[in-house]
Amino acid sequence: MYIHLIPNYFVRFYNVKADLIKYEIPELNISLTDEDLMTAKPYPNKWYKVACLKNRYRKAFVGFLLKTPDIIKKFTIIETWKIEITDDSNVKALLHPKNTIDVVITDTDYDFITQEPTMRYEIYNQPFKERQYNPQYRLSMPFSFEELAIFNDKKENPRKIIVNDTHIDIFTSIKQNAEYPTIEKDKYLYYANNKNRRLPALETAIEILL
Repeated sequence: MYIHLIPNYFVRFYNVKADLIKYEIPELNISLTDEDLMTAKPYPNKWYKVACLKNRYRKAFVGFLLKTPDIIKKFTIIETWKIEITDDSNVKALLHPKNTIDVVITDTDYDFITQEPTMRYEIYNQPFKERQYNPQYRLSMPFSFEELAIFNDKKENPRKIIVNDTHIDIFTSIKQNAEYPTIEKDKYLYYANNKNRRLPALETAIEILL
């Protein structure tokens, strides 16, 4: 089974840097660090920081792939991010928020799942089916900087944030649930053939031995 994972963080201020420093899936014995991962901007919207595997070309890809010998029904993702906020070239705050996602795979129709929501829809003039999921679940929801006691100084600069020193010791962790339907592997390959999508190739998948 292939699992396409897209760890991402929404950063809309120029003085904030976000990097994924640890990515864990205990059930699959996966523990990746910033030695294995790089955080880049593969989307046209450069506010999204997305983690992918380090590669010799330093090319930004949309996430990375795992390959398991069996169908997986559920697993837990634990993401630890490093958020660095600077002010006049000095580090004003360094935070390590954690995002935990309890994942449930809703069916066993196919042997591929992805965190990319657009792949659930049918494609015009193609045989791929639309896949349903429960809309109550949020997928890879980015952190809200307001919850980290950081606020936007709109009067000075709308693209800069400043830190409230009296609340800088607040640490935020988020726990989410997510349901993913399986999709056809050929549907993923259809999208991956479009180089602008920057999807990782199947041969780059990390093989898991259960």
